[in-house]
Amino acid sequence: MKILLSVFFTPVVVLLTCMDVLAAINIKKIGYKQGKTVLKGYLAYDDSLKGKLPGVLVVHEWNGLQSYAKQRTEHLAKLGYVAAIINSS
Repeated sequence: MKILLSVFFTPVVVLLTCMDVLAAINIKKIGYKQGKTVLKGYLAYDDSLKGKLPGVLVVHEWNGLQSYAKQRTEHLAKLGYVAAIINSS
């Protein structure tokens, strides 16, 4: 029974791994001004997806833009969202 399960599940794992490799996630640092306030941001999206995509605004922790918020943004991009973090400088 164990051999049968491993034969069944192994191709699924390989397929999911290949799907991650095929995803073309673009990550951009963005900047803009609102009045006199200069804002910086972090944008992630999958450029292999065409057409309009849903957007998500990610809010970082109180101590500023850290790697965890960036990782979550990239994860959302892999799921098909345009994800952005806005951070004041």
